[in-house]
Amino acid sequence: MPATFEDIRDGHLSDDKYHLEGVHTYDILRNPLYQQAFQYYSADLIGRKDYIVDGDDDDTNDCAQSDLVRIILNLAFLSKDDVTHMTFDAAGLNMLEQHAKKGAKHNIQ
Repeated sequence: MPATFEDIRDGHLSDDKYHLEGVHTYDILRNPLYQQAFQYYSADLIGRKDYIVDGDDDDTNDCAQSDLVRIILNLAFLSKDDVTHMTFDAAGLNMLEQHAKKGAKHNIQ
């Protein structure tokens, strides 16, 4: 194990296909290319609503598209029961929020 740690720390890999490049995480929405492709704006972006243009006059749902992108990409981390009963509306988002507040093991981040 120490040899593996040293190989990683020093940048020596047994095969180049195991190396992350460009973005330091497996979260694809941290990659600007995927952010653009999915038209995703992170929830921590200051003034997020100002960047999002949707096709209706309801200003209360402007962030829903970006939120939905994050949720769909994380469906694999929810239990089958939660996914089966989930609706893509305010009630479904409330269910996810309740999981987060409870500290459920299958949270959406």
